[in-house]
Amino acid sequence: MTGLQVAVEILNIHLQQKIIFASGYLEKTLLEVLTKLNKAIAVTEKPLSLDVPDYMINSSEIFETLEKININQEERDINQKMSEIMTVL
Repeated sequence: MTGLQVAVEILNIHLQQKIIFASGYLEKTLLEVLTKLNKAIAVTEKPLSLDVPDYMINSSEIFETLEKININQEERDINQKMSEIMTVL
């Protein structure tokens, strides 16, 4: 399974699960996630230092902001969501 397929399975079981993608292609991965999941999810760019996942996991601000984007998703098109998410990450 790909990471995106795993995310779909996880979200089918627990819709509110926090997920962080690590990718060498930040914008491409973000666009794919938004398109297929229609949900803002944290994405970090590879290569990454070990403090990045720790910071992201423990940063309530990141996930609170992503949740606000998800709550208001009907009001935004995909480009607006990408722009908002990029400022958070």
